[in-house]
Amino acid sequence: MRTTAFWDGTACVVASCDCEGPDCAQYGTADECERDHSDCPSLLCGATGGFWHPEPRFCGSFVCGHPGELSCAVPTPACDCGVGRSFDDVRGCFVDPSCTRRDLCTATGGVLASCDVVCDAPCPPPDPGDRRRPGCDCGTGQRFDEAAGCVADATCGVTDEALCTASGGTWTESLCCPTTCGRVCDALCDAPACACGPTEVFEAGRGCVRSRACTERLDGEGCGLDDALGPLRCAPGLVCCMQCSGIGCRGPVCMAPCCGEGCDRATGCPDVRFEA
Repeated sequence: MRTTAFWDGTACVVASCDCEGPDCAQYGTADECERDHSDCPSLLCGATGGFWHPEPRFCGSFVCGHPGELSCAVPTPACDCGVGRSFDDVRGCFVDPSCTRRDLCTATGGVLASCDVVCDAPCPPPDPGDRRRPGCDCGTGQRFDEAAGCVADATCGVTDEALCTASGGTWTESLCCPTTCGRVCDALCDAPACACGPTEVFEAGRGCVRSRACTERLDGEGCGLDDALGPLRCAPGLVCCMQCSGIGCRGPVCMAPCCGEGCDRATGCPDVRFEA
């Protein structure tokens, strides 16, 4: 059994296994596989700056930075292109001129209101006949910006704890510092901090925000396709390989590329000829 790359319907996976059947195609490297499937939605999404959700729980790809319909008969995987952008199967993520001020508000975590709410101050009652534009309530410690949507407002004096919980995180005692991509920091102290999600980092003034860096893996960490996070790529200077020994194979994991005898020249991975 040899290490090879193949398309699993969502991503190119490097593994030590045999692929069979009329739709099976094996490649020497993941790059070759990705070039052959570059027009597939999951790869096209990432290549044009989007975030691919492999789990089938949306009713199509995001529009102007937020999901469309919230319920449908057959949910599908989806691409989130971010604020002000949408996805199609030819261009991938593109700047969508149809996106409105309402879209910018909801895509950045706000909710529609009768005015632009600042520091949780209530909206004044409208004057008779006042035809004001739709407003946005961005929540604790934030205000609405015409270009960026909901942004932090330092004048509100909001605490990190309030930002943490308002953005979906968990304020945790004795964590010392906020988590990064779900990882606890190495610092030693006894202080509360925010635990964000596995694809999020904590930003001052914003709270938990999603980061593309969270799908990049370090030496010894698992790579390939993750059911929750999507394709996990290795950091620069590392390659995604099966890790094998005399008792079997596990992985794939990120590791430094090898060269010379016992290495696969195409992938930089150990040339595994051991059948688990």
